Amino acid sequence: MLFAQTSSSSSFTLGPVGWAWSLIGLAFAIYVLVDVLRRPAEQWQAAGQNRGLWIGLSILGIFCCGIVIGLVYMLAIRPKLESAATRGVSGGYPPAGGYPPPGGYQPPQGFQPPPPPGSYPPPAGGGFPPPPPPQDPGSGWPPPPPPPAS
Repeated sequence: MLFAQTSSSSSFTLGPVGWAWSLIGLAFAIYVLVDVLRRPAEQWQAAGQNRGLWIGLSILGIFCCGIVIGLVYMLAIRPKLESAATRGVSGGYPPAGGYPPPGGYQPPQGFQPPPPPGSYPPPAGGGFPPPPPPQDPGSGWPPPPPPPAS
């Protein structure tokens, strides 16, 4: 018996609610992409996050799963970036306290600088202690070798 092929033209339509969720997801993904791109690279480094990864993920979010990627970014990554921004990421030097005073920092009282190279005394004995002298075989140490097997 031959199988009859039935033809049904079923099409998938979103409807108004589906279109609304699609547009919300697209707008959210674009917002996340703009937020990722507007933050300087130093802020990403200070937060310990990968900027390139999140640029790629947010572009992927424009085409699919934008709400999920956006929520992960907004709840897990963005707070770290905001924290790095409030700590005052300035690109490294000078430190948070500012530049050192003219003439540099003064050493604490009683500080003695190390002697110049080459003026150190040579090490005594040259490193490891010498090996112990060999022991008499009759003393019991080291133990005699085992007898040969017969």
